[in-house]
Amino acid sequence: MSYDVMLSIRPKYVELIRAEKKTLEVRKTRPARPLPFRCFIYETKGKTETPWMDEDGHMIFRGSGQVIGEFVCDRIDEIMISCSDPNIRGIAIQGTGLTDREIMDYLGNGVTGYGWHISNLFIYDEPLELKHFQIPTTYPARRLRQAPQSWGYVELFASEAIRALENGIAAAAKIPTEILTGRSGDRDEKSS
Repeated sequence: MSYDVMLSIRPKYVELIRAEKKTLEVRKTRPARPLPFRCFIYETKGKTETPWMDEDGHMIFRGSGQVIGEFVCDRIDEIMISCSDPNIRGIAIQGTGLTDREIMDYLGNGVTGYGWHISNLFIYDEPLELKHFQIPTTYPARRLRQAPQSWGYVELFASEAIRALENGIAAAAKIPTEILTGRSGDRDEKSS
């Protein structure tokens, strides 16, 4: 069984992904599954640049804390920044939305990481709550209560509303159904 992946992404990077200025998501690890696969984008509840409280004393957050869209990861590139100069200039690495210094600070000097390629981006009209996902590697499968720290395997919770959403996404984004579901289409032909 192949599962989908959920990535937790900070609001400032979600904005770059929405604007299609960020086409590579840098991570320290990669899934042990074949390409291509579907990735859900969980926008974290990042604090605002200048934190403030509402009238009830609650901290105001910028991110939605919801799954705002998805993409197909069709390629994963190895990335490594190595430098002996601690004052490297900070040249932007194309498609990452990060400078070489930021990548090196995240991965480590001379450590290999991975650039997950973002293709077939689809932003939902209405974000999904985490309750619409389950952790597939537990038995019985549990609904997701919190987003993964970096990324994790997930499945859509099997309900008619989510299946309708899947069908709408596939049609709108022209994503092959087998990528969305992780199954080949010949099962439907045999059952009819």
